[in-house]
Amino acid sequence: MKRLLIILSLLFCQTGFFSALGTVIPPTLVTDLSKKVISINVNFSGSKFHIFGAVKRGFGQDSSIDQPPFDILIEVIGPPISLDLFKKENLYGFWINKKIYSFNVIPSFYSISGTKPLENILSQETKKDNKIGIFERIKATENIIADNSVVKNIALTKESKTTYTNETKPITFLENTLFSTEIDLPTDLTEGDYLVRIHLIRFKEVLATQEDIIFVEKVGIEQWIHYLAHEKPKLYGLLAILLAVSFGWIASIIFSRKAY
Repeated sequence: MKRLLIILSLLFCQTGFFSALGTVIPPTLVTDLSKKVISINVNFSGSKFHIFGAVKRGFGQDSSIDQPPFDILIEVIGPPISLDLFKKENLYGFWINKKIYSFNVIPSFYSISGTKPLENILSQETKKDNKIGIFERIKATENIIADNSVVKNIALTKESKTTYTNETKPITFLENTLFSTEIDLPTDLTEGDYLVRIHLIRFKEVLATQEDIIFVEKVGIEQWIHYLAHEKPKLYGLLAILLAVSFGWIASIIFSRKAY
């Protein structure tokens, strides 16, 4: 009898323990993308895709962590590239470009969307810990202690190409449950995997992060030219010379004809 009481008390304690654990399980995200593959051809003029999802509440509906208000941040990060940063300097009366830094691995594209501006949603420490924001991501990827002014020059260099979007685009968030937004991709996309990171935030803390991938690939003649240029450079150069000679010969025939 005594042993039975001990077993029952242990069961009740464990049940209460796991119930307590259930009340602190944070909510999660259920998300999807309207496109998973984007094809680049000769007529490519940019693209758009939609991100939509919902907040899935945790097991403990009574837990404070499971209650609104929530915020959503969405990052779209392009495949890594290398980039040299130059600065104009006057040397003996001549203006030259002096290399001030070389970045080995930085995102070729970056866009951020949010229910609020990034500075109002997360603290600097949280952004650093979760690598959220273009500045923090470059610093973490390069494994350097870079001055923000140096990193900002990258955004200024690529600003005209809309490669880096610093301003937080608005997200439609209904009843703290359903959300959606549209992402614009420029014409000069780098081929590869584009990482989509969706963060659920409450009181400047990241509760959950969901990730997805969009693959950007060249198709048709664009793919063939890209393949020749990178994999068969000698053949690519030879074909370029032959095309130039052919067009020059055809042009000379057309303009050398006498008018009758």
